[in-house]
Order: sequence, then C-alpha cells, then structure tokens
Amino acid sequence: MKYAFQFLGILFTACLLNACSSVFKDKNCIEGSGDVITEERPFEGSIQKIYNGIAGNVFITQGSEQKVTIQAQANLIPLLNLTLVDQELRIEFKDNSCVNNSTINIFVTAATINKVTLAGSGNIEGQNTWESPNLEAIISGSGSIKATIKSTEVNSSLGGSGNIVLSGSTQKQSLHLTGSGNYQNFGLASEQTTVNLTGSGNVEIQASQALNVTISGSGNVAYKGSPSITQNITGSGKVNNAN
Repeated sequence: MKYAFQFLGILFTACLLNACSSVFKDKNCIEGSGDVITEERPFEGSIQKIYNGIAGNVFITQGSEQKVTIQAQANLIPLLNLTLVDQELRIEFKDNSCVNNSTINIFVTAATINKVTLAGSGNIEGQNTWESPNLEAIISGSGSIKATIKSTEVNSSLGGSGNIVLSGSTQKQSLHLTGSGNYQNFGLASEQTTVNLTGSGNVEIQASQALNVTISGSGNVAYKGSPSITQNITGSGKVNNAN
C-alpha cells in the first residue's frame, strides 16, 4: 500500500508537470533557427532616443551617419518590429511574439542620444562616449544599461531588477530607484548628485560638491568624493562613505 501511494504521488506530479508544460507550449514561443542574417533597416527621421522592449542586445554608437542594423537568426528577422516615433527608435516584437533562447543583436548609430529605455530582459550598451547635454536612462526590466558619457545632466530611473552602469563625467546626476536593481556609477564623475531610493537596490555614486539623499527603502547608498551631504532616511538603508 505504501508503494502504491508513492506511485500515485509520482504519477500526479508527472501529470502536473505535463500540464504546466502544455500551458507554456500554448504560448507558442519561438526559438531561433537558421543562419544568422544581417539586415539594415533605414529610417528617414532623426533617431535621438532608443527603446529596447525585447530580450535582445542593443549596441549604440554616437556618430554622424545614422544606421540601424539587425543580426539574428533567419526566422526571427520578420518578427522584429522597429519603428520611429517622435525621434524614438522603438525595438519590439510584432504581435507580442514570444521568443526564447535566441541571441538578437541590434546596432544603432545616431548623431544625438538623449534617452535610452530598457523595458525587457535585454541590454543596452554604448560603443563609444556619448556626448549629450541632457541624458535620460530608464530601466523597468531585468537587463542592464552600460555606457560612457559626457553630459551636463543625467537623470536615471531604475524600477526593475536590472543595473545601470555609467562612467565618464557630468555636472549633475539624479537617480530614482524603486526596484531591486543596482546603480553602479563610481566611474561617473559628478559635481552634484541627488538620490531618491525607495527600493531594495543599492547605489554607488560619486559627488565632488553636493550629495542629497532620500532613503525610504532598504537599499544603501555608497559614495566617493568629499561632498556636503544632506540626507533624509526613514527606511532601513544607509549612506556609506566608500572613499
């Protein structure tokens, strides 16, 4: 009788797993197949902002000749929907297609880069130094944004579990962190820095003149430099000197 119950338990578990597997299969997720193809997508308008909403990599170069190139397996190319709306290049899948275990690389060259947004589990990576008076970096997904910049002001928002890693220089930087991701910016020289931390992620920043920190979450702020510090802490997080 004991072994009969064990057998029934195993059988029930197997049926349950099979049912779950069927549910996922019903999504008709597509895996890449065929040769890797390179395709150029032309756009008449000026690209100044990039939105990555897929599980793919976007490599951005600041340059005078605008160009958008896709590298992906043959069956995935038709699924990629790239549109230009209000100077924002939006990278998405057609009809909310589900794509699994595939590598998609998109290379963008644009003269001006004012805003980068990551909404999926992909990545955005700068290939050279972006020079922009005002730059905005936003993550609501689980991927990462990595770039070297030269800017007057940088505004970042991190609401997902991803990471923002910036280096270079700026006069001012402002960060709003509500998720569990991390802001790793010891390499970004900044004069004035403002941090609003309501999530559980951690912040690493540099400030030479002024640091204004508000923490109502459980994350910590580590800083380098010798700024004057204004802090308002109602959560469990701390401000730590990392010099």
